[in-house]
Amino acid sequence: MSPRKKKIVLGILGALILILAAEIIGRLGLAGKAWPAPTDAISSVLGNKLSRALLFRSLGATLASAGTGLVIGSVLGMAVGFLGFLLPVLRAGLDQTASILNTIPLVALAPLLIALVGPQGMSVLTAALGSGFAMFVATASGLLAVSPAHADFFKVSGSSRLQQVIRLSLPSAVPSLLGGLTLAGSGAVLGAVLGEWFGAPMGLGVLMISSMQNFQVKLLFVVALTAALVSLLAFYAMAAIQKMVGRRFS
Repeated sequence: MSPRKKKIVLGILGALILILAAEIIGRLGLAGKAWPAPTDAISSVLGNKLSRALLFRSLGATLASAGTGLVIGSVLGMAVGFLGFLLPVLRAGLDQTASILNTIPLVALAPLLIALVGPQGMSVLTAALGSGFAMFVATASGLLAVSPAHADFFKVSGSSRLQQVIRLSLPSAVPSLLGGLTLAGSGAVLGAVLGEWFGAPMGLGVLMISSMQNFQVKLLFVVALTAALVSLLAFYAMAAIQKMVGRRFS
C-alpha cells in the first residue's frame, strides 16, 4: 500500500472509531443528556420536516455569507500582499497590521465591526477576515518565493520590473496562493458561523444559539456537525483545486 493510500485508510479508520465512541457514549448516557447518540440526533432532526427545512435554510444562508466573504477576503488579501511586494517600504507595516488584526479576538472587535456594517453584515465581514489573512500571507510569501537563479537570469537579460513581476513572480506565487486558498475556504465558513452569533437574521450560527438557549441538544449537535462538515468539505474542495492547478506551476 502506498503512503498516500495508507494515510487515507488511517484517516477513515480514525473517523469511524471516533463516531463509534460518540455513539457508545450517547447510547449509554455516560456524558448525561448533553451528549445524544449521533444516530438519534441526526434521525430526529432530519426526520422532522420543520427541523429539516430550518436546517437547510440556515445552511444556505451560511454558505452565501461564506462564499461572499471568501471572494471579498481573497481579493483584498491578495491586493494587500501584492501592494507590500511592489512597495517594500510598506511591507513590514502591512505584516504587523495583518498579524495584529488576526490575533485580536473576534469578541473584542465585534462592537466596532457591528458599528461599521451592522449585525446583518457581520457574517460576511467575519468570513472575509477569516479568509483574507490566509490569502495575504500566501500572497506575501509566494511572491518572494522566486528562484535566485531565475531572478538573476531575468536581470542579466535586461527584463523590466513589470516583466519580472508578470513572468516570474506571479507564476512562482501560484502554488502558495493555492495553498492559501485551501485555508481560506474553511476559514470563511468558520468566520461566517461566528459572525452570525452577533445578530444575523439567519444562518447556522443563529440556529446554534437558538438551540442552545432552548436546550434542543439534538438540534445543536446536528447544527455543529453540519458546520464542521461544510468547513471540511470546503477545505478538501480547495485542496482538489490546488492539486489540479498546481501541477502546471510546480
